[in-house]
Amino acid sequence: MVTSGDYQRYFIGSDGQRYHHIINPATGYSSESGLISATVVADSSMVADALSTALFVAGLHQGISLLGTVPGIEAILITADLRV
Repeated sequence: MVTSGDYQRYFIGSDGQRYHHIINPATGYSSESGLISATVVADSSMVADALSTALFVAGLHQGISLLGTVPGIEAILITADLRV
């Protein structure tokens, strides 16, 4: 089981914006997917680590679609408004 989240490793920039360590490769900036946490349960921690980050960046709806393509994976996604 592996969790990716934006609540522990972050800083507040001089612009007042909160930046965390999970980078969206399309923008080069902190991911703004609407999720605050993605937890994945898998047989391999390497797979769980990669998927938890990918799900976090993808966001809720794209993340759920991605989960449907990977057998044997369970996940918990938590949104910024604390929906699970």
